[in-house]
Amino acid sequence: MRWLFVFLLCSAAVSCAHGAATAKGNELTIQKGREVTMEYTVAVDGKVIDGSKKGELFRFIEGKKEVIPGLEKQLEGMRVGEKRTITIPPKEGYGMVNPALIKEFARSILPAQIPAKPDTYIYVKLSGNRLTPARIVEVKKDTVMLDFNHPLAGKTLVYKVKIVSIK
Repeated sequence: MRWLFVFLLCSAAVSCAHGAATAKGNELTIQKGREVTMEYTVAVDGKVIDGSKKGELFRFIEGKKEVIPGLEKQLEGMRVGEKRTITIPPKEGYGMVNPALIKEFARSILPAQIPAKPDTYIYVKLSGNRLTPARIVEVKKDTVMLDFNHPLAGKTLVYKVKIVSIK
């Protein structure tokens, strides 16, 4: 799930407004438009699900919708070297689970090589030939229930961050 989480973290389509960068002496703080480099881990229900590895720091531009809104908001004002544990509720992360995004389909849509069992992730071709990830929720005799919510929807995320640089 690491590749999926990092991709979605970097491409989350949410907005967050922040002020311009400021310098206090020689110390910059995280504010809109600044490039931030940080080390991080993120946990759900006490289990670390992703994080930076030594030599693989995470970079983003504050205010450019490159991270979830709750994280962006909580990072604002931090300085280089500062560490923080940040708890992000679902509404400020990947949202709440939307029951309308759980749909029933004919079981025949599942490729033969994919095991038809709950919690298996598949890609479904939607209109316009766009592939969309979905999680198998339930398998019945002739139908399958698919969940198109983000895998982290409804989850509280706990980040541990250390700011490495701000430009």
